[in-house]
Amino acid sequence: MKKALWIINPCSGKTTSRAGLGEGLHIFSRADIEPTVYFTRAKGDAAAAAEKAQGYDMLVCCGGDGTLNEVINGLLRRPDPLPLGYIPSGTTNDFAASLGLSKRIAEAARDIVEGEPTPIDVGSLQGRRFSYIASFGAFTRASYSTPQKVKNAWGHLAYIFEGIKEVTNIKPMQISVLANGRRYEDNYLFGAVSNSTSVAGPFKLRRDMVDFSDGRFEVMLIRQPKKNADLYAAIQNLANQEYDPRYITFFHADKVELTSSEKIEWTLDGEYGGGYTESMVQVLPHALQLICRPAAEKAKRKPKKE
Repeated sequence: MKKALWIINPCSGKTTSRAGLGEGLHIFSRADIEPTVYFTRAKGDAAAAAEKAQGYDMLVCCGGDGTLNEVINGLLRRPDPLPLGYIPSGTTNDFAASLGLSKRIAEAARDIVEGEPTPIDVGSLQGRRFSYIASFGAFTRASYSTPQKVKNAWGHLAYIFEGIKEVTNIKPMQISVLANGRRYEDNYLFGAVSNSTSVAGPFKLRRDMVDFSDGRFEVMLIRQPKKNADLYAAIQNLANQEYDPRYITFFHADKVELTSSEKIEWTLDGEYGGGYTESMVQVLPHALQLICRPAAEKAKRKPKKE
């Protein structure tokens, strides 16, 4: 019989129901996979549990993007990273949404027990891993400064409310960016290196632009507007999934180096990632084996609309 360690953040999102967890664990037991449950109690617990897990065939992370970030960091400190299943229960779950993972515990559990390990690229900033995004600038602080109780009560709106508070403090930074042998220098309001269709809150990348295992991440840089009309045009570009080079620089890269006179304060998967005047973001190809059901099989399971 196989064994799985479930690492669960009980405070993530709107607390996971006991009935839902019970059903998910029962699905594993019926599939001859013995589940062991570990509830996190403090920051860092998920990473430690993932790193030290012994005698298991797989890990299952049940939590939000921040919990997943910890689990991945713990996993990749091991000489033998275990395959990982993910059951999203956070406020936004951008990574899960990008990959089409179900938020319903029972369905997500079935997808894991019936799925196969799939190689996924992982990002690294100064040696710290992230699953889907490293970002800086406008509104990124809201991701890690919004209190958990507020996020649980208001969901994604909590980030918007917190972001509004930042508007008066938005300050462009003069940054030099080196990628693909080319240098970009400007005053930037926002920047992101991502492996996700969700980049900055409500703004999305087209699915055909994102490949989770191609060894490259998507890079977006928004320049300081010369006038209000330029800022409005940039926002419209993002909303329409267009990238006018007059306002937005967009490209794919496997490594990005950033230099600035002031510290760039980073957000990694919605958590604070530190501040650096010299930053290196790089892709770790196929670093994670994510257990999931192929999209084609998921489509077959969906009932047809009448």
